[in-house]
Amino acid sequence: MKIGIITDVHNNVIALEAILDVFHKQSIDCIFCCGDVIGIGPFPEETVQRMKQIENLYAVCGNHEKYLLDGLKDTMYEEEKAFHKWEHQLLSQDSIRFLASLPNQIDLEVEGVSCTILHYAMKDTTNYQKIIKEPTGKQLSELFKGINSTIILYGHDHKGCITQYNNCWYINVGSLGCPGINRNVACGGILTIEKDKIDFEDIKVIYDANQVLDVMNELQCPALHTIQRTFYGR
Repeated sequence: MKIGIITDVHNNVIALEAILDVFHKQSIDCIFCCGDVIGIGPFPEETVQRMKQIENLYAVCGNHEKYLLDGLKDTMYEEEKAFHKWEHQLLSQDSIRFLASLPNQIDLEVEGVSCTILHYAMKDTTNYQKIIKEPTGKQLSELFKGINSTIILYGHDHKGCITQYNNCWYINVGSLGCPGINRNVACGGILTIEKDKIDFEDIKVIYDANQVLDVMNELQCPALHTIQRTFYGR
C-alpha cells in the first residue's frame, strides 16, 4: 500500500493542491494527515472543503482545531487571538462539523504493520507536550511511550524529522502549509508498506507561495506581518 503523508496544512489550499497533484501521479491509495488543517493561512474554508473531498483520508485534529472547538488560550497574544477569531468566522458550519469529527489519534494496521496517527504527544486531553527540537530516537521513544505501533506519524513542530529507533519509525514530514525559511516548498511524504517491508520517500514540492502572501495582503488579516515573517520567511 502507498500512503501520502501530510501535516500542518494551515489554511494553505495552494500548497495542498501542489502536494495532492504529486500524490495523484504516484497513485497513492490513501492519505494520512497529522492535524492542523486550519490556522495561520488565508484560506480556511477552501482548505477544509478540499480536505473533505479527499478519498480514503485518515486525519486527526491538531491544536488549531482545538482552538476552534475548545476555545482560545488565555496566554495568547492579542493579535494571535484576533487572527483565530477572524479565520473561525470564515468557516461554514459544514466545515466546523468536519473538523469536530476529527479524533485526537487513529490506530490502524496497514499490511500487517501497526500505525498511529496523531498531531503530537499529549500531556492531557487538551494540552500537548512541549516540542522537542531536533529530537533523538531515545527522546521520541520517551515522548510517545505508551504507543506500541511500529510506525508513529506526527507533526506540530513544522520542521520534520524521520527517525528509526528500536524497530520503530517516527515520521514527521514537516509543515505542508507553512514553508518558513524554505519559502516556496510544500512538504509531504509517501509511505509504502508491502508485506512487512517499510519504505519512506520525502516529498518536497515547489509552488508559488506569493499567491498565498498576495491574498493575505489583500485581506489584511490580523497578525499579517507576524505570520508572514514567522511562517513564510518574509
